[in-house]
Amino acid sequence: MQTLDPAQHQARLPLLRRFPYPWLALGTAVIAAFLGPLEGNLVIISLPSLGRAFDVSASTIVWVMVATTLVTLGLTLPIASLSERLGRRRLFRFGFWVFMLGAIAAFFAPSLEFLIGARAIQGIGIGLFASIRNAIAVEALPAHQRGLAMGVILSSVGLGATVAPFLGGWLLATFDWRAVFAAEIPLAFIGGIAAFLILPPEGTQERRRQPFDLPGAVFIFGAVAGLLVAGNRLPSLGIASPIVLGPGGGGLLFLGLFFWRETRAANPVLDLSLFRIPGISVPTLGLILQMFSFATAVSLVPFFLEGALGLSPAQAGAVFAVSAVGLFLGSFPGGALYDRLGMHRISLVTLTVMALAFAGLMTLSETSGIVPVIVILGVIGLMEGAFQSSTSAALLGAVPTKRLSTASALFVVGIMLPLSAGLILGGTLLTTRLTVHEAVLGAGPAAVAAAYHEVALMGTAFALAALLIHLLFGRSLKGNRQA
Repeated sequence: MQTLDPAQHQARLPLLRRFPYPWLALGTAVIAAFLGPLEGNLVIISLPSLGRAFDVSASTIVWVMVATTLVTLGLTLPIASLSERLGRRRLFRFGFWVFMLGAIAAFFAPSLEFLIGARAIQGIGIGLFASIRNAIAVEALPAHQRGLAMGVILSSVGLGATVAPFLGGWLLATFDWRAVFAAEIPLAFIGGIAAFLILPPEGTQERRRQPFDLPGAVFIFGAVAGLLVAGNRLPSLGIASPIVLGPGGGGLLFLGLFFWRETRAANPVLDLSLFRIPGISVPTLGLILQMFSFATAVSLVPFFLEGALGLSPAQAGAVFAVSAVGLFLGSFPGGALYDRLGMHRISLVTLTVMALAFAGLMTLSETSGIVPVIVILGVIGLMEGAFQSSTSAALLGAVPTKRLSTASALFVVGIMLPLSAGLILGGTLLTTRLTVHEAVLGAGPAAVAAAYHEVALMGTAFALAALLIHLLFGRSLKGNRQA
């Protein structure tokens, strides 16, 4: 099969000839970046309604979200590896249609089990387009606009996270939970059509002929599945429960097998030698630590807002959305600055400000009011947007073109894995310390504030650890790294 040049592919479509191909390709990646957080937050908002509709407990209904996260995380690295063999544009286009199929199945779901299965299908679709979206943008744009591209994509992520609470609240109030999945269908359809019309599939000479590392793919999926299941059940059942120990032990075993396999496979799912490159190891570790700080301290702010300040769930959700607005506003300038300054200076400034902002969360009390919370969340969101857009640009700039999918997938894993683990860690700490403080202060706002202070302390520690990594090892990230 002969490769079809993007310009030749575009020339077949008269309406698209007026627009440069790189910006059209970036537009398809933007749709994927917007759709991922939009659908995730829509489903999170709908969980209480789903619990009432299927008459199940909160611990059961969360599997509607866990199923998608599990499949997406478990397949992200294998999909990236597979795309280097089958073609990243080909798999990216396919992802929208798989996601739409899952959304349609979820809309018609007659039972909770069917709905969870449909959400797993959506997880496959998200894994296909989310793990490759950054690579799609970077391969279309010149290297000196890499930061700009990542800024646009991360801004779209923030926009999707910002829109979801308001759209989801309106859909649930006006219709019912099925409307949430119906709303996802047209956007997935638009993304699928746009990707099909704009992105030409790779020819045979663009693909790698090496065999796919199936054992490595199985091991990493088993590791993610076991650890996520154990983490999901840990807060309610405790670490001694067989339901926690079994999946957790199995997940650790599979994780060990994965690393063992990747050091021996001729064409591994994840080439561990990449982490010898500072442009890969430093941004990845910094991103993981930064996301742990966000997941523990910021993601649990609603508990402080409701339990300590007495806000309603709707009010708490509106205040919490400020961090997503900040992400939206900070990503584009952060990406543009990366193209001028490189990552090192951006990371030092943003991580320092974030660490100070997280420390500010430790000063909040039941008498603080919402204004300080809004200011702190806005600052964290702005800095997070700038940091993440420069991080993704650095990761994609540190690898050759044939490894773009792997770098793109590493960024997604660096976001999703610590976000899931950090929520469990922070939630467990909050629950444990709340019991201790209630014994001293009595049940009420003061005990909630005191327990949250310790969660904020943990978030601050993770942010400082990320800053330390960049202080010690980030000088190699000065300037742009040309792929």
